[in-house]
Amino acid sequence: MKVDEELVQKNNALEKEVQLRPGTAERVRNLEFDHDAQEQYTRKFNIEVHGTPECEGENLADIIIKIGQKISVNITTQDIDIVHRLRKKTPTTKTHHRQIHFLQKETRILPS
Repeated sequence: MKVDEELVQKNNALEKEVQLRPGTAERVRNLEFDHDAQEQYTRKFNIEVHGTPECEGENLADIIIKIGQKISVNITTQDIDIVHRLRKKTPTTKTHHRQIHFLQKETRILPS
């Protein structure tokens, strides 16, 4: 019981230390909103491709170009800024997700 009471007292003391000064909570909300808006803006040039197998020595840009051809979207290497492999969700997953950042937003949405 004594340990529980000590923990409650320490917890209360920490909560008092953590209390925000007036106006800080609103400022944090505004910063979070601005950060979210900025992230959304930078992602407008991105697409994710799911379910492509991983091959050693693969050229990710070439894979994306071939996928584009299959769905009648003309993609060239000049359209692609960068392609990333995203982490596997589980160690047993044999496919990767890829995130493609295009140089122009129109490339990611307009079929040829």
